Amino acid sequence: MNAVVFADESVDGPIVAWLRGQGWDVVWGAERCPGASDDEVVRLAMSDTRVILTADRDFGELVFRGGCRPAGVVLSRLRAPTSAALLEAFKARWAMIQHRLSNHFIVLTESAIRSRRIPPPG
Repeated sequence: MNAVVFADESVDGPIVAWLRGQGWDVVWGAERCPGASDDEVVRLAMSDTRVILTADRDFGELVFRGGCRPAGVVLSRLRAPTSAALLEAFKARWAMIQHRLSNHFIVLTESAIRSRRIPPPG
C-alpha cells in the first residue's frame, strides 16, 4: 500500500501526475490550496497523515527547529534543464526511498540521498 502524499505547490506537475499514475494518493497544493503558507501545508498534511513532498528548504526549519512532526518529508533539491529530465531523475530516486518515507526527512540531490529520522514530539 502506498503512503499518502501532500505535494507542495513547488513540486513540478509531471511528478505529481506520475505519482498518481503509480497509485499514490497525492494531494497537490497547487490544486487544493494555491499560495498556502508552509505552516498551512504542514497543518493540512498532518491532518491527513500525509508525507510532504516539496522543493522548499523551509520545511527542514519547521521540522527540526519548529517542532512540526509530519508523517515524513521528502525535499527534492534535484535540478534539470527540462521537466522531462527532472521527472526521470525523480523517478530513479523515488524507487530507492518509497519504502522508507514514514517518519523520515529525506533530501534528494543529484549526487546523494540523505535521510534523517524525524524526532518524536516532546
